[in-house]
Amino acid sequence: MIIKSGISHDEAYLKMKENIPHKCTVSHQFKVFAQKAGLSDDITFHSLRHTFAVRHWIEHRDINLTKQVLGHSSVVVTEIYTRIPIDYLKNVISIRSQKS
Repeated sequence: MIIKSGISHDEAYLKMKENIPHKCTVSHQFKVFAQKAGLSDDITFHSLRHTFAVRHWIEHRDINLTKQVLGHSSVVVTEIYTRIPIDYLKNVISIRSQKS
């Protein structure tokens, strides 16, 4: 089996560092499981990372803590990850205005 990056599934496992699977292996396995679960092809492992970043920031309101949890070297990268989608903001505004 060949993974998108052109390396074989076995090679990906051989590239493990300190028992951490290569990112291609994780992404590929996630795609396989997502397809089996009937999820949209748009869903990727990387999109989960963005979702986690946004949810973590919303819950903790601390960009530096979110940066640390994600392992980013720069808060600028974390700010990119935590851009809250406009649809989410519109939904929050709509819900809050209905409650008033």
